[in-house]
Amino acid sequence: MAQELVEISMDALFKARERLDAELLRIAQDVIDRPRVTDGRTVTLKISIKPEVDPDSGFNVPYIDWAVSWSVPGHKGATTRAFVDPEDRVMRMNLHDMAGGQPQQPTLFDVQDVSARAMHGSGE
Repeated sequence: MAQELVEISMDALFKARERLDAELLRIAQDVIDRPRVTDGRTVTLKISIKPEVDPDSGFNVPYIDWAVSWSVPGHKGATTRAFVDPEDRVMRMNLHDMAGGQPQQPTLFDVQDVSARAMHGSGE
């Protein structure tokens, strides 16, 4: 099977172009889905051409690598507090009401009160 040699171009790197188009659509969709997140979205195409001289023929036979990456702003979740019980070394977190009660409650109940209720089996 004969090799087909073509001059280097973006058309020749068609897989890179396909990937670039796909990632462009991905960040565009993120802008559509989250218009109030005002940080920029990016697509990066990196093409590297590394020269190498073939020791047998003396020809310059460079390696061509490409990579496409994308970046969108992160998704922020709610913040809550946790504590580690020194006796059983288990981390417990305060569940929050995502329906609107206290989605970012900054403090827990009095930890001693929680421990006392747990030890005595009483609670609300």
